[in-house]
Amino acid sequence: MSVCNERTLELMKLISKTKHCKSLLKKCSKSEIKTLCECVLNVLCGNIPLTKSQKNKLAPHKESLRKLSKKKLSLYKKKKILVQKGEGFLSFLLPAAISVISSLIHGVQ
Repeated sequence: MSVCNERTLELMKLISKTKHCKSLLKKCSKSEIKTLCECVLNVLCGNIPLTKSQKNKLAPHKESLRKLSKKKLSLYKKKKILVQKGEGFLSFLLPAAISVISSLIHGVQ
């Protein structure tokens, strides 16, 4: 992950567990939005392994996930998608991404 650091990792943990996901997403910086979109891209590319049940839970949100992974979509529109629909899929997507990212940051193999 290019722009991920400890602060962003903690924010991702907070977003995945809290009921105030929408208000947290509204306050995210550009780099944090980019990191969340990069997590989505890595899930879609298969770089972050998901269980069958996680995939089934994300299936209804596939259109939003695909939009978030597009490079040509502006950060403003990506943030809008995350705020409007993020509560539905971030709680399933982020825990899988957090485990992979934390192992990369902390050097655990």
